[in-house]
Amino acid sequence: ERVAPYSDTLFRESAIGWIVETDQAPFKKMVHVAARAGATNDVKIPSRKQTRKSIIDTFKTNIRKLRQLLSVRINSQPFWSFTYSVRATPAKDVSTSHVMLGKHLM
Repeated sequence: ERVAPYSDTLFRESAIGWIVETDQAPFKKMVHVAARAGATNDVKIPSRKQTRKSIIDTFKTNIRKLRQLLSVRINSQPFWSFTYSVRATPAKDVSTSHVMLGKHLM
C-alpha cells in the first residue's frame, strides 16, 4: 500500500472523517449552524487567538461566579461545626471529637 504524502487537504479530510465517525455532538451542532448560513453568507471561523481569548474569558467568568456562590454560602454560616466518631478496639470504646471551623475568606 502506497502512503500519500502530507497535504493540508488530506489532513483536513482525515480530521473531518475522524470527527464524523466518532459522532461528536458539538461538531454536528457546528455543522448544522454553519449550514444555515446559506450560499450568500460566509461562515467566519475565529482565529486561534480569538478562540483562546474566548475560552479564557469563559473560564474566568465561571470562576468568578463560583467564588460568589461559595462566598455567599460561607458568609451566611459564620462558624461551622461538625462531630465525627472514631471507632477503636474494642467496639464498645467509641470516642467522639468535636471540631469548630472558623469563617474562611476565599
